Amino acid sequence: MQLYRRALKTCLDWSGSRQQWYARARAIRAEFEANRNIDNREAAERMLTHGEQLLAEWKHPDPFVPPYYVGGTAFSRNPPMPEQIKIVMDFGREGAGH
Repeated sequence: MQLYRRALKTCLDWSGSRQQWYARARAIRAEFEANRNIDNREAAERMLTHGEQLLAEWKHPDPFVPPYYVGGTAFSRNPPMPEQIKIVMDFGREGAGH
């Protein structure tokens, strides 16, 4: 399951649009489904090793990072205000007694 998810994420890194990604994701799913019922443990391990090697070869040098994750484009863009700063929302009417 992890190899499948990582393959989809790696494919998304290389896709220019979601439409391209959908087509490739269907092809990846078909490859995994074709090998779903393999009973031979050695063959399954060989296929898993081959899949890991392909994934390493296809690794993107600059993978997509969601904006609010560490390393994303918006990470810590709006950090929390320090506790010593107080925001007054009266806009000049502080002493009006409202």
